[in-house]
Amino acid sequence: MAPAPAPDRNPGDPDRMNRLAFPTLLGLVLFLSLPACETAEPAPVRPEYDDELVRLASWMEGRFATETTSDDAAIHRLDVTRIWPDRADGIWLVVERSWAGASGRTDLWRVARDAETERLVVTLHAPPGDAGRFRGAAEAPERLDEFGGEEPMARTGGTLRIEGLGPRTYFGETEGRDCAPTAPGASYATISTVVTPVEFRLWERDFDAGGRRVGGPEEGPRVYRRP
Repeated sequence: MAPAPAPDRNPGDPDRMNRLAFPTLLGLVLFLSLPACETAEPAPVRPEYDDELVRLASWMEGRFATETTSDDAAIHRLDVTRIWPDRADGIWLVVERSWAGASGRTDLWRVARDAETERLVVTLHAPPGDAGRFRGAAEAPERLDEFGGEEPMARTGGTLRIEGLGPRTYFGETEGRDCAPTAPGASYATISTVVTPVEFRLWERDFDAGGRRVGGPEEGPRVYRRP
């Protein structure tokens, strides 16, 4: 029979106790030095839109200018930039008009599908509050970030009902008198547009209560082209 192991004759030896405690202490230090486990915020899921809606919005976006053949004719500019890409109620654009170096109007346009008819529409909206605060927003769209929640914007410009005229052309126009005017003394406005990959035609006219034109070009739309 093997002899029993000799009893530990010095159980209180401090060097032995330190040798036994060191691995445990080292493991505790390493554990405490690990980075805290944090739950990452999920990235926002951007809504998906059908190809036709995206194509129309992309053709509307960009920098456009009218062409002129006379020295005294003012060049009109149209700057359109997408804003609020995370909104699920359509593709939003900030639209700025200017001419002869002067600032003009700033509007918000929403490209979407009509909930009942599934038809393409462009709804026209006013910027929240004082519209003058957002001049230049097409070049600095972050000015509108704080207003990009899901709340609806005020509708002031009616609705353009859009239809395709072949593979590379869209036509849209407002109906009735629900479009807010901009000219003094006007009761309503009408807007029609033709959009292609290289051109944006926009015909905006204001009328009084009797249907007489009081603002906007008479001969036809302004033709904005990409540079």
